[in-house]
Amino acid sequence: MAPPLPIAPQAKNLLLLEDDAFFGEFLTEFLRRGGYRVTHVGNGLEGMDALGREPFDAVVCDFVLPGLSGDRFYERAVRMRPELGRRFVFITGRLPEAEFSEVLREAGSPLLRKPFPIDDLFRALAGLDA
Repeated sequence: MAPPLPIAPQAKNLLLLEDDAFFGEFLTEFLRRGGYRVTHVGNGLEGMDALGREPFDAVVCDFVLPGLSGDRFYERAVRMRPELGRRFVFITGRLPEAEFSEVLREAGSPLLRKPFPIDDLFRALAGLDA
């Protein structure tokens, strides 16, 4: 029997940017079971549209996205919603951290390398509230 999933202290509204549909649905399901409200989009341009429609408490963002990469999405998102500047968790499966070190340093955000244990994502999100 798997241990129970951590529950979000209050239902947090998350924006998830993940272009792999299967992995995005996997993350969405587990985050919802953990008490989060999740809007999943497949690219950075859709992410910008979502930011224009509703407020989010945090963003889980893949670095490698079609149309608008994760680092460019971060820059535009923070211009649009400055309060999100320290509310990102980045994920990646393809690129070395050094290529995004400036964005990671500026954002003060964790980076999770795929595949990662789902508990690591919950811990990273909880760390945004610390």
